Amino acid sequence: GDQFRELKAKLADVTEDQWAAIPDVGDYSLRHKQRRREDVFTPLTDSLLESRAKLSGDATGNATLAGTAQVADGVDGAASSAAPGGAAAKRGGAGYRSVVKNMSGLAEARGTVLGMSLDRMSDSVSGQTVVDPKGYLTSLSTVKLATDAEIGDIARARQLLKSVRDTNPSHGPGWIAAARVEEAAGRTHHARKLIQGGCDSCPDDEDVWLEAARLHPPESARTILAAAVRRIPTSVKIFLKAAELENNDAAKRAVLRKGLESNPASVTLWKSAVELEDADDARILLGVAVEKVPHSVEMWLALARLESYENARKVLNRARRALPAERAVWIAAAKLEEAHDQ
Repeated sequence: GDQFRELKAKLADVTEDQWAAIPDVGDYSLRHKQRRREDVFTPLTDSLLESRAKLSGDATGNATLAGTAQVADGVDGAASSAAPGGAAAKRGGAGYRSVVKNMSGLAEARGTVLGMSLDRMSDSVSGQTVVDPKGYLTSLSTVKLATDAEIGDIARARQLLKSVRDTNPSHGPGWIAAARVEEAAGRTHHARKLIQGGCDSCPDDEDVWLEAARLHPPESARTILAAAVRRIPTSVKIFLKAAELENNDAAKRAVLRKGLESNPASVTLWKSAVELEDADDARILLGVAVEKVPHSVEMWLALARLESYENARKVLNRARRALPAERAVWIAAAKLEEAHDQ
């Protein structure tokens, strides 16, 4: 261009020595960069180095054993040719036998280790195994691994339920849900602490007490339910759960009769109490039950079945007066008369 015209004109005055003194620019093209990149060395992994070292060790050991065997063979041959039956022959034979013995010992040790591994999986009876494949797979399927998504869901559920408890501490389902979240996360101790706080904050919610009993072992659950029946003596569910936790029928009868004192009109408690009695005691208990709950058809019919013919007629007549519109009572009376006439 015109802007370099003066500079180009001055190039005519440059001598050959000046031209020769101009340094080379050099080649910085991509081709040379790629060539230099080929010289980069990649470090070997630890597993590859370890395998190579193991192979080298095995090769060295085999060479040593082979050299020892050759020396032993040479000694054995020389001794045998020089003095058959002499001391040298004995030493040569002993050396060879020691090599063979070492190699056989390695094989035996390997077999012993393999046998011990197999013995762990089998019992003393040959051909039988103590490992149940189905049971083993079932136990593996019960192992629960928490994923990142599940952990995140649990954390969000904790925050949400904490907000519910802080907003309305007397809301029983919030305490129950929070305890079950901790139980699902495998933190049973925290679940028990949470539900205990729910019992303190919601003392009149029977579901909270029942959840606390479920989360605790039987001994602690009995203590919890004892406190619950003192706080809510009219709760039939708590008395039934308390009776269920008892180990013998006598203790169950005591719990149910205590519940009947507070809830004499509960048909469920009367049924549970009658089921634990024999025929004579059940007859007496049903006689009281029909007085307390005259609207229960089941109690009248059960009492009639345990009585004699004459007493059953009286029971069904009383039932018809108490429940004149109940067809089951009239049908039971008709069947009783039909069976007696036959």
